[in-house]
Amino acid sequence: MPPPGPTSQTCSKARQRKQRVVRTTTAAQPPFPALAEGLLTSSKVGEDDLVGNWRYNAPAVTFKSDNLLQKAGGSAASGVIVEKIAPYYEKAGITSLTATFNQDRTFELKVKKITLTGTYALAGDEANGDFVFNFKAVKKLPLGKMNAHVDKVGSKITLTFDASKLIKLVNTVAQVSGRASLQSAAKLLNSYDGLNCGFELSPAQ
Repeated sequence: MPPPGPTSQTCSKARQRKQRVVRTTTAAQPPFPALAEGLLTSSKVGEDDLVGNWRYNAPAVTFKSDNLLQKAGGSAASGVIVEKIAPYYEKAGITSLTATFNQDRTFELKVKKITLTGTYALAGDEANGDFVFNFKAVKKLPLGKMNAHVDKVGSKITLTFDASKLIKLVNTVAQVSGRASLQSAAKLLNSYDGLNCGFELSPAQ
């Protein structure tokens, strides 16, 4: 005689245990969705992938190499850094950021009443996610060039810059706008070697 199959009560208990595991895993997710591994990847992102209207979704940080990531404490360190810099982003008004990337390789970033414009282009011949941004304030004041890295997952993109250069850019804008700068976050961000920081962007509705 074959062994008796599981009873309906046993199956029900198994389903309940499985549901509890799923809920626990979901609850353990970090509050900021932008970060997962925290390592710069060689993504096949080209200029056309940026074209469109975007809005700020969350902070994002990445490390330039696996060695630097491990030195900082592994992938979990990225989530910790994001939680720490989120309040500084809010004070600086970055949470209101909107971005427009045009087919003619010009862009416009808006934070409250401040608008940054400029051009963007691939850093090399291949679409590997590495870009060069030329920034201008009030459409004519040069703010310099910055290398950037772009990753795309689903409908979202992460745009990250060398941390020290992004701080300098935001601080320059803050002097003009009167908004809070990221200077208070500089010590934190500069304490990590090879750190890039920026933001995750979602398509604007």
